[in-house]
Amino acid sequence: DWSSDVCSDLPVQVTDVLQIFANMLPLVGFMLLMRTLVKKDMDLIYFVLGFVMVAVGGLGMIPIVIVALAIAYIKYQVAEGKEV
Repeated sequence: DWSSDVCSDLPVQVTDVLQIFANMLPLVGFMLLMRTLVKKDMDLIYFVLGFVMVAVGGLGMIPIVIVALAIAYIKYQVAEGKEV
């Protein structure tokens, strides 16, 4: 196969650099995602809270959505100046 011949003919230094760039691609994708999701500092806190609820707490989507709805309701009530 032509592509495997080209890859095997590359010097080790070139393949090492390509491997470094390939290992950085998930981080670049994650940072692009964070750039679109996080507009304010509180957005990052909510993201981390959701991550902890899934990773550490082992919660599913339904309990997380219920917590998110409760937080959204409280934020709305505070923004409107009503009693929570």
